Amino acid sequence: MAARPPADPGLLALTGLWHWGPKPYVLSLLPDRGLALEPVGGRGRASRFVAQDDGTWLGLDGYYAGETLKVAPPTTSTSTPSSSPATPTTPPPRCRAAPATGSPEEAQAVNAGVAGQAAALFAVTNIDDILILALFFAQAAGRPGAAARIVAGQYLGFAAILAVAVAAGFGASFLPGPVIPYLGLLPLAIGLKAGWQAWKNRSEGQEQEPPGGPGALAVAAVTFANGGDNIGVYVPVFATSGPGGMTVYVTVFLLLVAVWCAAGRFFATRPVIAGALTRWGHILLPAVLIAIGAFILIDGGAFGL
Repeated sequence: MAARPPADPGLLALTGLWHWGPKPYVLSLLPDRGLALEPVGGRGRASRFVAQDDGTWLGLDGYYAGETLKVAPPTTSTSTPSSSPATPTTPPPRCRAAPATGSPEEAQAVNAGVAGQAAALFAVTNIDDILILALFFAQAAGRPGAAARIVAGQYLGFAAILAVAVAAGFGASFLPGPVIPYLGLLPLAIGLKAGWQAWKNRSEGQEQEPPGGPGALAVAAVTFANGGDNIGVYVPVFATSGPGGMTVYVTVFLLLVAVWCAAGRFFATRPVIAGALTRWGHILLPAVLIAIGAFILIDGGAFGL
């Protein structure tokens, strides 16, 4: 287990007890320079913020979702820290949301809200997986057991993403940030192999695809590589959700993987789409995988790109 890197002293100086008017809040650090603003006692407007390249933070969820947070020079306004920022009154020992209190009905409402946030987060970070799954399911048509292997591979790849994100949320670091761009080599290699196989089969007058269809490990590798950049989004959410909230997120995510698989198969079996994928799928799948791999490599600056 790798040790956590030391916190940025400039960010650490911002943490601690702040007041928004008369109401006390705690500002705490999240992984990857993220911030969490939580009301003391757990009731009120809480939000998590993701660090931006320009030195500001963008609200990830809660009341301040989509809002920009930036450090301003000290003023005498009502929104000032209760003590010197360099010596916060009560710095939290761990970035963890305060436990919810109240009636069972209120707890159920909170869980429902977390489930809704989890569903929205999954949708916006995995929308492109539906296209990839449709291409995989098109390859699986008429091949016994191929569809089950695709579903198993999708769950295996996404479970690996969740395992890394959950571990990082608890402070472990199994996948350093600089490694993530190189995950693009996985879909790139699989796409090149699929393209070579399609060209070879075409030149030899054989079937467009091998009899077995996509394998579970190949699907898992593409899923993990394509979702590797999502880990940086999931970690701050998991880190501040607490065990209960994290359980809700993981449960919703795993349920929605099944929904995504069903959607991919639905699109792959529509007559018009199925006809197009049958005719062009052997070209589209390698092209999409190669494009995804290249984008991950270039966008992440792998090999100095």
